[in-house]
Amino acid sequence: MTMTDPGSPIVGLPPPRANPKLIGQDDAMTAFATATGGARLAHAWLLAGPAGIGKATLAYRAAREVLGATHEPADPIFRRIAGASHADLMVVDCGDGDAPGGGQGAEIPVARVRAIAPFLRLTAAEGGWRVVIVDGADRLNLHAANALLKLLEEPPNNTLMLLVCHRPSLLQATIRSRCRSLPLRPLATPTVTALLRQAALDLNDEALVALARLARGSIGRAVRLAADDAVSRYREIVAIANASGGDGDRLHALADSVSGPRAGSGFASLVELIQTIIQRTVERGARGGGEGEIVPGEGAAIRALLDRRDLARWVALWEKIGHRAALAERINLDRGQIVISALSGLAAPGRS
Repeated sequence: MTMTDPGSPIVGLPPPRANPKLIGQDDAMTAFATATGGARLAHAWLLAGPAGIGKATLAYRAAREVLGATHEPADPIFRRIAGASHADLMVVDCGDGDAPGGGQGAEIPVARVRAIAPFLRLTAAEGGWRVVIVDGADRLNLHAANALLKLLEEPPNNTLMLLVCHRPSLLQATIRSRCRSLPLRPLATPTVTALLRQAALDLNDEALVALARLARGSIGRAVRLAADDAVSRYREIVAIANASGGDGDRLHALADSVSGPRAGSGFASLVELIQTIIQRTVERGARGGGEGEIVPGEGAAIRALLDRRDLARWVALWEKIGHRAALAERINLDRGQIVISALSGLAAPGRS
């Protein structure tokens, strides 16, 4: 139950191609290192898991190992990879988020995938391997996916393809079957909290921990939520859920905050936070107990929500909110009204 995150660099931390450290993914690093020491390295790997947990960082780390670099920034091969100037490494993605066709929600077109074949046919410039990173493989359009499948079926010798994928279920089964799967897990809350401190965010320890828990193991999501003042907004959502008849002033203030032309990612983040309290309500109702409050008053709010609807109706509301939010992004619906409707759905069983 998550919304999609952009795979953009994290403010205050090195971008994946220049990041010498991968924190919290020791199992995945060990699995790849063991494979490289074996008799035959799989030609294609599917690095799968939620956005913002280190998949792209691992892909560049794997590329460095195959291309003979160390993980020290002073290493000349490391520097060429970080600077996108290594002749034996090709990266295929959605492009610059500020350019047409780039950014969140953009597709990887077939032309970018077709450019891989001539690259792989070339002799390795440095006499070793040629490496391709497909960053955002779940964004391949149908023609691009078919073109990639052909490459995976007949890979040249000494080539390595690394597919970074947030949602592997969106990939063709035939593509998945031709890759060795390397799943990455969400990061532990203390790990995300420590990384947030490195990003030098102006938040106290209590807010950092709350932010890390809201991010559900994704440092990328945590930084985005921090930019959208997520902890304060989640407190407001909790207060609205706690009010038996809703809280009109808070409700309309939150809706107004994402209605303007410069709201940026605030709408997506706010919808995600509304979905978060619904998700935590469903989890609490299904399992009983809980892992403690993210912000003060959340436990009481969840108990109130469980009294207002059964779990099936909360799941249906979660899905309805997500559908309306996605529609708003596509056809420019009134975002404020969508937020008002979503928050009203928290307040009483008959309102959604």
